Amino acid sequence: MLIDRCQFLSSEDGENVANRTTIAINAHVNDVKIRNNRVARFRHFAILGGGSTLFMGDHFFQGDTVASGIRTAGLVIVKAHASSIIFGDYIDNCSIEWSNEYDPAPEFSSVH
Repeated sequence: MLIDRCQFLSSEDGENVANRTTIAINAHVNDVKIRNNRVARFRHFAILGGGSTLFMGDHFFQGDTVASGIRTAGLVIVKAHASSIIFGDYIDNCSIEWSNEYDPAPEFSSVH
C-alpha cells in the first residue's frame, strides 16, 4: 500500500487529545509506504501491524491547548520484529510507540 502526498484532517480537531478517538490509518500488511503526508490532530496518525514499513517526510501533530495535557502516540507499531524505517518526519506533540500488542505473552519474554 502506498499513501503519498495526502492531507488527513480530523473531525476532532477542536477536541482535547484525551477525548479524541479517531485514527487516520490502520494497516496490518507488510511493505506499507507512507510518504510526504500532513496529518492533523487525530488520536493516532497510524497503527501498523505489518513489517518493513517506510515513513518518510510526513508531518503529523496532535497537540491541543491543555497545559501539561497528555500526548498520545502518533505512530503505533504493533509487530515485534517490525523492521521499519522512520526518516525525515516532523513529529509534533506526539510520540512513537513500539508495542507487542499481538504477542500472546506480552511480558517481552517470548520469542517469535
